Amino acid sequence: MQMCRGILTGISLALLPMSGVQASDQWSGFFLGAGGGGSKLQERLDRTFTAVTPFGTTFDGGADEPLFTVLGGYRIRHNNLVFGAEGSFTGIDAEFNGAACPVPTTAACASVGADGTLSNLWRGRVSVGALLNEKTLISIAGGISAADVSFTGFTAQGVAGSAVATATAFGPPVDETTTGYNIGASIERKVSDRVSFRFEGIYDRVDGPDLGAFSAAAFAGDGTLEGAASVQQTGDFPIEIYSFQAILMFDF
Repeated sequence: MQMCRGILTGISLALLPMSGVQASDQWSGFFLGAGGGGSKLQERLDRTFTAVTPFGTTFDGGADEPLFTVLGGYRIRHNNLVFGAEGSFTGIDAEFNGAACPVPTTAACASVGADGTLSNLWRGRVSVGALLNEKTLISIAGGISAADVSFTGFTAQGVAGSAVATATAFGPPVDETTTGYNIGASIERKVSDRVSFRFEGIYDRVDGPDLGAFSAAAFAGDGTLEGAASVQQTGDFPIEIYSFQAILMFDF
């Protein structure tokens, strides 16, 4: 009996270090992921345009679009910290224009913005995270972004009640891959040793192409309300993308 107890004790002591290594390896190594979510695009025109709104509110044009993402990378655990690097591709097809006012409206409204599309968003990121427990990881990340953008011109819109006026300045299409940066935060939960779910929010800011000089103006009035907008574009402008997505992760 004493010999059996000694053997069992020896086996237990031998397995203890192995258990520690297995737990550590759960958050170390290569990984792949795929998933989807939604996004909000916003044109940041305030630095390069002038808007005239005698009565009402001004809106920048934007778009809300679904997206899908595939990613891959490598991470390594050190105590309760996890460091990683990853690259990702996000498929998104956002068409947007400057007509952002609701119609009809109970208050005068004016909107200005660019007309075009944004697609194919690439990201390279590094991350650092902390383990809340062996199955839950919270992380922050940041890096560079690149997006395919295409623009054709600008739209200015004035709305007063049911009266709508729109003016568009067209130009030769500009197609570019522009770059910028991204920051984000996530929480990831293990459902098995090699499978987890990640939920994250990401903010991207990429440069818009240089469209040269454009100008457009619109005025609308219904006798009681007046809405007017004008835009004078003389250079490039940034685009902001707010993304929220769920990713199914596989560790190798």
